[in-house]
Amino acid sequence: MGRTFTVTVDSPSHMLAALPMAAAGNDAEHRWLADALAWLKSANPDERTERLRQFTAAVEHHPLAPEYKACLRRLWTHHSYTRIFTEAGLPNETAFFDELGTRLGNALLPRLLPPDGDLYAVLDNLSLSLEDAGWVASLPPDLSKFWGNLLTPTSESIYTAMRLLAIRASSVGLSSVIMQLNNYERPQDSPFYRLIAAVDNLTANPADPQARAGWMETFAACRAAISARRHALETSGVTTNLMFRLDLLSALLHRIDTLFLLASDAGRGRGFAVEIVGGFAEHRGLLTLFRSGGTHLARKVVEHTGRTGGHYIAGSSVEWRVMGYGAIGAGCLTAFTALLKFAIGHAPLAPAIAGIAFSINYTFFFVMMQFLHFPLASKMPAMTAAALADALAKHDGAEEEINLITAMTRTQFAVTIGNLVGTIPLSLAIDAFWRWQFQYPYLPIDYAAKTVHAIHPLLSWSILFAAITGASLWLSSLAAGWTTNWMAFRSLPAAIANSRRIREAIGDNMAHRLSTFVKTHLSGIAGYTVLGFLLGFIPVFGKFLGIAYEVRHVTLAAASVAYGWSSLFWNHRLEALDVLWSVLGIGIVGFFNFATAFFLGLWLAMRSRSINYRSRVQLLRGLWQELTHHPARFFFPKRNESTAHQAKAAAHGN
Repeated sequence: MGRTFTVTVDSPSHMLAALPMAAAGNDAEHRWLADALAWLKSANPDERTERLRQFTAAVEHHPLAPEYKACLRRLWTHHSYTRIFTEAGLPNETAFFDELGTRLGNALLPRLLPPDGDLYAVLDNLSLSLEDAGWVASLPPDLSKFWGNLLTPTSESIYTAMRLLAIRASSVGLSSVIMQLNNYERPQDSPFYRLIAAVDNLTANPADPQARAGWMETFAACRAAISARRHALETSGVTTNLMFRLDLLSALLHRIDTLFLLASDAGRGRGFAVEIVGGFAEHRGLLTLFRSGGTHLARKVVEHTGRTGGHYIAGSSVEWRVMGYGAIGAGCLTAFTALLKFAIGHAPLAPAIAGIAFSINYTFFFVMMQFLHFPLASKMPAMTAAALADALAKHDGAEEEINLITAMTRTQFAVTIGNLVGTIPLSLAIDAFWRWQFQYPYLPIDYAAKTVHAIHPLLSWSILFAAITGASLWLSSLAAGWTTNWMAFRSLPAAIANSRRIREAIGDNMAHRLSTFVKTHLSGIAGYTVLGFLLGFIPVFGKFLGIAYEVRHVTLAAASVAYGWSSLFWNHRLEALDVLWSVLGIGIVGFFNFATAFFLGLWLAMRSRSINYRSRVQLLRGLWQELTHHPARFFFPKRNESTAHQAKAAAHGN
């Protein structure tokens, strides 16, 4: 639905004739301005330029040209002009989620123009875009000069805006969450404490060399403090709000400096106008906010995930065998997980209770694997993908990266085979014990047939379900990485070990043990808890919505199919073709579990590091050459090969 104009817009002369010549602050003036700008914006860029040219000519050649120019300048240089300098393109809030809520409200709800006129509100209601900023940048020199001279802001409005921005930057820079990142003994030692005075001195004496030198020194010190705080976060965790505040500080300082340059050089007006229009466009964007607020957090989460992933990489033959034996233990635990899954599924439970029971079942056995250091194959790809991306970002050559990839693939192979070797025989043994004890198999014959056929790669939705399960595995790895980042940011293990309250409650020795436990296991517990919830509750929730989603986790699927095989075998219903199809189905489920989790993990890791893809052609060539000449290296370690140190060094960036 098009805009309803309150004035006639058949021609620029009619638009000019409708301009109210009342005093500043008249509501009619700002309604006219809103209509005029909307009229310009409603045309394509070329037609828009022509409309502006015609309107400019109508102003210049009108008998009352001086009066009209004065009215236009008075209208444009309304007191709210300062608000444009201090808010356009800058967040309104100092916390990420507060800013998100504000932008959501502005995007969804209409806003009424203030009755006394507000230039900022007029421009904000236009829904300006980056295309509009490009149009301003492309204006012909004659139009740019005319309107630049007419609408140039006063020095008073610029200096007022600089003072307001300095007050806001000083408030954010001296907040406790920012101050604790530096080792200032007193708040007075922070350059943000001196920022207001430096800006006040500059705006009061803009031509004084000492005032300018003082501003430049303070400006450089504030920028250095922000850089130091960012560097300090490289060795610890981050939060979205913290990175949001550091970005806000950088933006506020940049705007103060831009305004000072604008006041010093009138020729910078066009560039500043483009920045302001672009700021209005970005200020409305939710994606821009997520992109700026989430990139740093995503990078730190990926880094911590990559460090965890380094523990899932076995380079030497000894570590390879240890990982394989541990994987057998994880497979054995999965056999009991599937056993209880069937029991819960047959119990007369309400859907919500069943979902909670499934989640607890999965989480309990997954956490047991964490405590016993048993690797689960499907958990590895997302973790090792982050380690690979970390290596890609930190190494120029491909040799170490090839060593890392071969170590990853053969570790994945060993753990996958170990999981299957552990879960399938034990599932068959459990069912045989059940049949010996109770004279019938654990699964009813019809349910067993359904379980075996459900894994068929062509006659079921197993491929799609396996991919969705892979996404769940990736999300659980993010949860583990986020928890590690949060622990690092809070210095949680050290805080527990040094907490007077905890030491008085459980003693010094137990406090240190608790600290070690949290450091070693908390992130793994968090990741497995999220995985247990996703695998246990989401299918039940899907049924509530009428979506027949089922978990397709390779190790769980293998255990479930083994119970089905046993039941069908003892009832003389097991056919060789069903076994072959289900074996193929297990393999395909495993592939899509691994591929989806690895792809998502690598995608996020590469996005968070801005890796140049073209520079990795050498790596692909090296991998292909290695695969054609030494294919066994991707599955089995050589006896004299020990790349564990190289792999883990790459994963940790050492």
